[in-house]
This record gives sequence, structure tokens and C-alpha cells, in this order.
Amino acid sequence: AIALVSAHEDSWGGWGWWPAPEPEPESGKSGKGKGSSGKSGKGESESEPEPWGGAWDGGDVWNGGWEGDGWGWAAPEPEEGKSGKGSGKSGKGEEEESDDAGWGWGHTSWGGWGAWPESEPEGKSGKGSKGSGKSGKGEGEEGGHWVFVPAWPTDDGWSAPESEGKSGKGSSGKSGKGSSGKSGKGEEPEPWAAPADETTTYIISFKDKGQSPAKRCEALAKSNRGTVKYVYEHVLNGCALSVPVGDAPAACNAFKNHPTVSMVEEDQLMSLDDPIEEHMLDYTHRMLQVQVPSWGLDRINQCARPLDNVVTKQDASDVTVFIIDTGIYAAHDEFAGVISLDDCHASFAGGDALNDDNGHGTHVAGTACGANYGVSENCKLCAVKVLDRIGTGSNAGIISGVDYVTGKCKALGGLCVANMSLGGGTNSMINAAVNAAVSAGVVMVVAAGNDNQDACSSSPASEPSAITVGSTMNTDTDARSSFSNWGSCVDVYAPGSDITSSWISSPDATNTISGTSMASPHVAGIAAAIRSANPSWNPTQVRDAIVNSAALLSSGINLAVVDDIDCQPGPVAKADKGSSLRNRHV
Repeated sequence: AIALVSAHEDSWGGWGWWPAPEPEPESGKSGKGKGSSGKSGKGESESEPEPWGGAWDGGDVWNGGWEGDGWGWAAPEPEEGKSGKGSGKSGKGEEEESDDAGWGWGHTSWGGWGAWPESEPEGKSGKGSKGSGKSGKGEGEEGGHWVFVPAWPTDDGWSAPESEGKSGKGSSGKSGKGSSGKSGKGEEPEPWAAPADETTTYIISFKDKGQSPAKRCEALAKSNRGTVKYVYEHVLNGCALSVPVGDAPAACNAFKNHPTVSMVEEDQLMSLDDPIEEHMLDYTHRMLQVQVPSWGLDRINQCARPLDNVVTKQDASDVTVFIIDTGIYAAHDEFAGVISLDDCHASFAGGDALNDDNGHGTHVAGTACGANYGVSENCKLCAVKVLDRIGTGSNAGIISGVDYVTGKCKALGGLCVANMSLGGGTNSMINAAVNAAVSAGVVMVVAAGNDNQDACSSSPASEPSAITVGSTMNTDTDARSSFSNWGSCVDVYAPGSDITSSWISSPDATNTISGTSMASPHVAGIAAAIRSANPSWNPTQVRDAIVNSAALLSSGINLAVVDDIDCQPGPVAKADKGSSLRNRHV
């Protein structure tokens, strides 16, 4: 039978086969001899183990076991033996290879895994008197003989086979100077440590720009046994540092108390705002028929319904639109002549930025600047991949994407829009990075989120400098989508339910999905056209133009429309983002 054993200490061997059973010893004659197992002896080996702990997991694998340097397994009570001087314990000594013992290694002389002996040899000899004969001081040489004890699911325990013991002298007794013993007193084992590849990442922002963040981060990493994962040259003035899990608490305190550090946060995961399939939506309003490629394109070019089945393409010449997402399937027909030939594509989530194995980024890019499904034309699309194939990515990686866009936008001349159809809980580092990008001249358009809650409770939706977009449905009242986040942190709404755009299964594939992720790129396309028409405007001016020309609906929602129409003629007072006056809705 095979039994699998595992432990957490680093003071024991790795793998080994249990020795084959020894031949049954003959009955004792006279003299001293080696016997079979008795109860545990006080060996000269390693530290005394802690009490038995652990349990079966329902299969052949033991989870848990002794703690300590070396495992000592209690032998079952041997049958009445003769006499003699028994040996054998998990003793001192090095593992020796032999035909019987197989192989193994470790601090003590046994392996971690192996086959149990087929049968239990009868314990014969042992020098001892009658009585319990608990533990002897035998100098056992063959370590590695473990005992299969009754705590396992068998009727009887297994004792380790011992070398043949011939005669013995003395009257019969229960145990001799015994076999498989408790590990004796020895050096304390090293405490358990996590595998070397397990790390915790911290995002760090520095107070001033007196020294490059790269140099400061290298110094912090060196003094805290860490490694630099990302350096943020353009946003945060900081970096992401990874440290071993065991060092994380001390390193975090060191970072927080460092005189040059202004902010420290542990890295977390963020995800795309999952697209919602049509059958998942609970519509309470009548959906309207669509004859254009996507109804959202028809809705944003007029102030009021009914829709007229006309699409008005917007000109976004000379503007670079960054899609911070899962990548873009560049081979799709929608992007012929649209994917930027500049060196502006980057991945912070593995793989090629121009290969989208999720679909989300491709759909978003198609809505912003696609040939058929896009709001604007003549854009230059750039893929910045920060989310993996299942739509998740670290905050540290996403900030790296924003940092990259900020630096690349400046290099490309400064006419840039970035779309972030992703989100998570409120995070000050994410918001600070987005704010820094806006301050550097990038128009940042972000999804409000799909949790039907206040958008001020998520990031980057809660960042005041970004244009935060909620979702509406294709109904005669332009009702807010049931999933869409809402509240004072939402700047405008746009079509987000049942939006058709490009997909990844083939060069002409499409998909119809829903989410604030689908609403956001409508506004990114509008922003790109405004940026093109007004190259001297800063991001705040672009945002104000979108908000102040939006269609005010009876529900209190303001619906984004294209730049060449104005649904709010005359000056409109604009409340600050976060004010209770913004986007009242029912």
C-alpha cells in the first residue's frame, strides 16, 4: 500500500521509498541482539516533536503531522517479546542507500513519501525485564524506519522492520531498549518559511521629485530585501516593490516611516466591468428596434427621441486613443488603417497588446474608433494591455499602464484620450495616477461600474478629474441601465445596454453585450473628436464641453451627445463632481 505524507517544516527529507520488510527474526537464543520496535526511546537525534496533529483529507494524503526537526512516530505496542537488547529509533545518522532502503535525503534519515511495508514483522528479542519498558537508549543506526500507527485507518499499526536480531538473554518483557523512538533532544528547528517565490507588493509614492523614483526605489528595495517591480516616472512619482511574504509587515512599516515616502498601499487586483449578456438584463421598458450597426451611435447624435436611424461619424484626426484594457485584436476588419503605426502599444499583463484573448478590449476599441461600430473615425488606436484573459490585473500593473500612457502621450504631441473600462473598490493610488495623467494633458474617460451602487465607492470612477460614464438602455425614456452605477460621481451617461461591436473570434466577428464598459467608449469617441477640433484645450475643458452640451432627460440623467449638436443652448452652471447637484436620477 502507498501512503502519502506531507509536512511544513524544512527540517525533514524530501522523498523516499520505505524499506522493504526484513525477514522475520528467529526466536532468541542467548546473548545480545537487535530487536524490533518497542515504544519510543530517547534517541540522540533531533528535537522532540510536538504532539500529533493533522488529519486525513479523505484520500491517501496526510495533511499535517509533527512539527519539529525530524518526525517521530510512536510505535504500536509490540507483542510480547523475548529478551535482548533492541535497537532502532529515528536516530542519528545519515541516510544510506541500499537495495532495501531505496533512496531519500534530509536532515534526519528518512524520506517524506514512500511505500509502507507489506507486513509487520514480529518483534522477538529485546533485553528487558517485565513491565512497560517504555523507552531505552538504543543507538539505532538505521534511521528512516517509520511506524504506521493505529491513528491511520487500519486495525493495527505497522512497525518498522529492524535488522535481524538473533538471541537475547533475560526473561520475557513487553519492550526492550526499543526501536523507532521519539526524536531526542536536539537543536531547535528553523521556523517555517514561505516559498521564496511568494511575495507581497506595495505601491509607493514619494513626497517630492528631488531624486529619480528609480534610484529611490532601488535603495528601498535593497534595504528591505525587495525587488523593484514597476517604476512610475510620470504618475505618482513612485514605484511598486515586491518583498518576501515573511518580510512584508516589517517592510511595510519601514516604507511608511521613511522620510521621503508620502503614501503606501498594498497591491490588489482590479477587473474589467464584466459585460452583461442580454438574457441577464431585467428590462422594465419596451426595447426599440435598431436598423443601424449599433443603436448607441444613433442615440448620441440627437437630443431627443425617436431615433432616426442615422449615424453621424465624428472626425478625430491627429488624436491618439489609448484603450487601457485586455488588448486589441488588431487583425479585425474594424481596425484596418486605425491601429496606430507609432510605437504606442504595451502590455503589463503578459502577452502581446495587439492580441486580445478576452474580447473586452476589442469591443471597447470598436465602439470608440472602429470603422463600422465606432463613434469617431481617423483616430489612432493604441492598445495598452493591463488585464489578462479573464479580465483581471493588479493595481500596480494598471498604474503602470496609466504611467506609460502619460509618458507616451507627451512623446506623441499631447493630443490624447484614454479609456478605462475597468474598476474596483476605492483606491487612492489608482485615483492619484489618473489625476496625474489628466494634469499631464490626457483626457481620461472611465466606466462608472456595474454594481447598481454609488459610483463614488469605486475607482477610478470616483476620481474627480476623470470623465465618469454611466449606462442607459435603448428605451423610449432612455432609462438608466439596471446594473449601472449612479450618483454624483457620474459625469454623463451614454448607451451601454445591448451594444454591438467588434469581437475576437474572426476578423469580421461581432458581439452584443452590455455594461458601463460599453458606455464609456462612446464618450471616449466624442472626447477624441472634441480634442481634434480644439487642440489647445486641456482635459478639463473637454470634460466641461461634454457635460454642458449633454441632453438633460426627465429622469435627471444627462446623456452625452456628439460635439456638433448642443442640447443645452446657452451657458449652463456646472456643479463640481461629487456635489449633490450632479446627476440626480430616479
